[in-house]
Amino acid sequence: LFTRVVSLFTSADQAHPVVLEHFPMGFQHGALLGLEVPYYYFSVRSPSFFYHIKCDLVYRLVNEQCQRRRDLATNSRRLVSDSTIDDGLNIPDLTGTCAEPHPSGDKSIDCATQKKRSDGPLSVGSSSSSSVKIHYINRRVLRDFIDLERADGSTREAMLSFSYYLTMGEMDAAFKAMKFIKSPAVWQNMARMCVNTCRLDVARLCLGKMGNPMAALMVREARSREPEAEAHAGELAIQLGMPNEAERLFTQCGRWDLVIRLHQSLGQWDKALRVATSHNRIALRATHYAYAKELESMGKVEQAIEQSIYRWWAQTLEAQGKLDEARTYYVQAKDYLSLVRVLCCLGRNEDAETLCNETGDPAACYHLARQMEANGGIEQAIRLFTRAKAYSSAVRLCKEHNRNDHLYSLAQLGRVEDMLEAATHLESVPAYANKAVLLFHKAGHSGRAVELAFQTRQYAALQTVASSLDDKIDPTLLRRCAEFFTQNNQFDRAVDVLAAGKQYWDALKLCAEYNVRITDGLVDKLTPPPSGTLSDSERTGILIELGELCMSQGQYHLACKQFTQAGSRIAAMKALLRSGDTSKIIFFANVSKQKEIYVMAANYLQTLNDWRSNTDYMRTIVQFYTRGRAPESLASFYEACAHAEIEELGSYEKATGALTEAYKVLLKAINSTTTNESTELRLQKRLTQIKTKATMCKEFAETQALFSVDPLEAMRNCQALLENNEPGDILRPGDIYAAMIREFVSKGKYQPALACMQEMRERLNCTNQSVLQYIDRNTLETIHRAIDVPMPEEAKAPGSKPNGNEIIGPTESPVSEDDILDASASNGSDDSY
Repeated sequence: LFTRVVSLFTSADQAHPVVLEHFPMGFQHGALLGLEVPYYYFSVRSPSFFYHIKCDLVYRLVNEQCQRRRDLATNSRRLVSDSTIDDGLNIPDLTGTCAEPHPSGDKSIDCATQKKRSDGPLSVGSSSSSSVKIHYINRRVLRDFIDLERADGSTREAMLSFSYYLTMGEMDAAFKAMKFIKSPAVWQNMARMCVNTCRLDVARLCLGKMGNPMAALMVREARSREPEAEAHAGELAIQLGMPNEAERLFTQCGRWDLVIRLHQSLGQWDKALRVATSHNRIALRATHYAYAKELESMGKVEQAIEQSIYRWWAQTLEAQGKLDEARTYYVQAKDYLSLVRVLCCLGRNEDAETLCNETGDPAACYHLARQMEANGGIEQAIRLFTRAKAYSSAVRLCKEHNRNDHLYSLAQLGRVEDMLEAATHLESVPAYANKAVLLFHKAGHSGRAVELAFQTRQYAALQTVASSLDDKIDPTLLRRCAEFFTQNNQFDRAVDVLAAGKQYWDALKLCAEYNVRITDGLVDKLTPPPSGTLSDSERTGILIELGELCMSQGQYHLACKQFTQAGSRIAAMKALLRSGDTSKIIFFANVSKQKEIYVMAANYLQTLNDWRSNTDYMRTIVQFYTRGRAPESLASFYEACAHAEIEELGSYEKATGALTEAYKVLLKAINSTTTNESTELRLQKRLTQIKTKATMCKEFAETQALFSVDPLEAMRNCQALLENNEPGDILRPGDIYAAMIREFVSKGKYQPALACMQEMRERLNCTNQSVLQYIDRNTLETIHRAIDVPMPEEAKAPGSKPNGNEIIGPTESPVSEDDILDASASNGSDDSY
């Protein structure tokens, strides 16, 4: 897209600016720098820009200009430094150093400017060429100032005033502004402005000031002859040497006859004929005649004569028996058919064949081919029929004269009828039965091709035909093709044939029997279209069977796709779960919006190793259980979070928070109005268990905090917790002993700490290596070193590096793999939550 440059007039008397002219900025220009009457100033893009966009033509032009300007700059050309630039204008007046203006109004400026260095501006005559940076500027003349670039200041000011008043429509002020101007060039420029504004009253005055009576006469005659104002302005444009503007004005008013006359006067006969053909056919014959008269006057008689005249005269001579003279005029008329006919009459068949080979004229080739056929030149006739693209005739000759080698290739170039005709002929020739099969196939008769291939045992051709079989072929032939490929251990080809024939069940059976690899393309072929002839139940059964087949081969994503199309989203979710694609599992659950699928997805997320450390997974699990209306599963998840906090971090405070959330979920489920009696009893039991666990965790967390305030009371609480602790409780005895041991060590009581550790071993029935799961190695070494007791060999063995927050054994997920696939079918209350 090009940037458009718009120039406007504005003043205090006008509420809105008025457009003077607008034009697209040249592609070689980078930006508009400014406007100083009579020029627009543009910056020129660097040559590297054109190189990168591969604009070779513009690049060469700009590069050539750059080289020329560098040469001028190095040959003592005046350099414009910062000190020579006027404060109000950054571009100096380069009128005296610029080339002559281009007729289009574009002018190039060679301007070498020096950049300021850190120590001040360079002098004009400085020899430090490395510090000189040359800038390239291009200028364009304002439309109203063309040919007035070198006018003096008063003339420019008068012209600017005239242009302003003319644009505003104030004619009296416009004439007043120009009354002191005597230059014919100025008045000629004003007349050109009148062409754009169609102000012929002003144009008459301008023509008088120019001293051009002939132009005034032609405009006056046009006014009396033509009714359109645009036609008058177009005549004025012609007299002022503005043919493009004249053509635009004539076209604007629909005067195509004037456009034709303009092109004729400019010698543009091709354009004149084209316009006459497209827009004014009534003037076409007259235009042709005028063109012929023009050629005749220029001595180009051969071009002035129409070729049809040569043909007519040649036919006349041929009728009179003057064949040699007729041949000469047929050559000039380029009537190759008649020329070949004459040559054949003269018995010069070789010359006729040479002419056909040189020109390739279809009609001439066909005529000569008929002559050759009549004379017994079968090979030449076939070749000429082929060159004339008369394939039916070539096929006929090949059949009649048993040219079977050419028949197959020629039939492929012809119509379907030609292929069938050739195939029928080749069918009777045993050596060419394979060609007949291929021709039947290409002609669209695949069933006939397959049948012939089996009859003649052309199995190589059958390989080619089988790739494009469809359901229109006889099912018996389809099964025969499939059996053939099966016998040759080409099971995938057999499946493709059955799938193309829409024999879906047979194809699926073959895939399962021979373990054919399922691919995306094969799945698409085996998927029945929704608008097919199969019923919905049949289509669903095929899709489910195809999904099961994909599952058996580990193509879980394809299986999910088939199950989804069959409407079995539960099976589709099971396929995705087996794939282990977590992102797609989450996406599918969100899209399906089914309670069972939400629960299955949440169960799967709990089997991941990093679900405890991934907050996004934990948030998604809670969200899915909530959407799946599975309060017991959600409570179990919170309970699992509590166990994880205790086993991995030893944080009973966070465990208390997780158990509190589980308590809230179950309490909300119990208070639900849709909960039945048996479900309520089960939830009450779970609620009591969770409340007990939360109470234990809370008591121990408070006891841990009490050590810093009242150690004796904290010790008594620990003893009470140990006495009341039972196997299976969430509160681990090892954590209680560890808290007591750390308190003894902090007080320097190493003997009680050792005794407590011994009691811990006896109660837990574990070794020193297991003690390290609750107490860090440094604490253990401190105790043994303080009482001068050697460390047991078990304790010296490398193990885990606990700090009182380590797990007792390997962490197991609270959800089994069966739960993932079955979506907690035993939770009867999940549907009522």
